[in-house]
Amino acid sequence: MQANQESVSAVQENAENGLTVSRNLIEYYVMEEVEQHFDQLPEATQDFVSKSDIVAYALNRLPAMYATTRRGYLRQTSEIKILFQEKIAEVVQQGLAAVQSDPFRFSKPLEKRNDVGADRALEQLRSVLGDRTITWENVAEIVHNRIQQYEANHSAWAPTANARAQFDWTPVALRDLTSVENSENV
Repeated sequence: MQANQESVSAVQENAENGLTVSRNLIEYYVMEEVEQHFDQLPEATQDFVSKSDIVAYALNRLPAMYATTRRGYLRQTSEIKILFQEKIAEVVQQGLAAVQSDPFRFSKPLEKRNDVGADRALEQLRSVLGDRTITWENVAEIVHNRIQQYEANHSAWAPTANARAQFDWTPVALRDLTSVENSENV
């Protein structure tokens, strides 16, 4: 099962990094079951049914089965397979029916959790550009516009004294010509 392999990898990776993370392993089985049922729905129905709603419906009716270690993972997955496989299939079917009975309710889904590093990078970009309205959805457009504004206002870019000291700002093509000329003069 793909979901189980991903779960094991996540638990192992976190253990290697010294992080203690707990995973509700029953989620993986529920998501797998939802995928199987969802793929069997007519395409028109799939457009109006939220997998997340079905998963939430099922998880709210099943016990949590957390693990923080490889040993706990093996014990919990064994228990899930023995005791809850049929119950998972049953509540997923119920969830599918419940969501289909009201498929036109539109609500804004919860946003995905961002990576801490990505959040930090976005915050730094907001600070550098002095624009608190930057989000991951509009960052490319805002940066592109800022570059165009800068290019329109500055005909040539002049590096700072510190940048000149650290880098050879001569275009590569000219560097190659200069090295050829120097070798001919020797």
